[in-house]
Order: sequence, then C-alpha cells, then structure tokens
Amino acid sequence: MWMTKDFRKMENRHVESWNEAMHWASKMNQQRYGGYSDWRVPSVEEYQTIYDAQKPRLSYKGKPVGNPEAFEDGSGIFYWSNQDWGGGVQKAEAWGMHFSGRVTTDGALLWDKHNRSKNHTVRLVRKAR
Repeated sequence: MWMTKDFRKMENRHVESWNEAMHWASKMNQQRYGGYSDWRVPSVEEYQTIYDAQKPRLSYKGKPVGNPEAFEDGSGIFYWSNQDWGGGVQKAEAWGMHFSGRVTTDGALLWDKHNRSKNHTVRLVRKAR
C-alpha cells in the first residue's frame, strides 16, 4: 500500500536530506497517517514496481513523471530509497529513483549524497494486510 501523496505534495517543499526522508516515516507513523503506524521508506526495487511511463502524472514543475494514475499530481522527481550506497554511511550516499521520463523511459536508479536536496522527495509504503 502506497501513499498517494509524497513528501513534496504533503509538506509543500523538497526533502532537505536523505536523513530527513528516513525520519519522515517516523513522523507519519506518530501521526498515524491514514490510520496506520507502519509506514516505511521503500527500496529502489519497490519503486521500480510502481514506475509507469505510459500514463505519467505531473510533477510540481508541471513535467511528466512516471507515477501511476492513482497518485496525485504535484509530486517530486527524485525519490530517496531506504538503501545506503554500497560504501554505507562513510560514503554518505544513498540510492534513489528518478521518475522523470526525460532521463529514461523506464526510470533511472541513481545514487546521490545524503545532504543533496534538489527535487528530492520520498513516498512511503506499507505492507497491506
């Protein structure tokens, strides 16, 4: 089960850092968003399962992003995952997924520095029961 809104849409700003993206799940769980307290940041593999370039939604910049129709327009473009890049915290980099069709027709797995924030967001997921 995915949130239909991402951080960018709900907070009306981009994520300041990878650490903020990781903490946002705790914030949403404390608020019991949607009546649930088990939201988490997804893996890049989970993001890949929702990428849909055929029926894109619009980003906050009005550009196409490969979000499914069920998701709201106005999202961010680069989504942080829960996965540190191979070198771990010492490298201070993590994996994410770029949802802009301008980069690739099937999404792009990318890594970025933990403190990078341009166009970055996060969309939480939970295991439906």
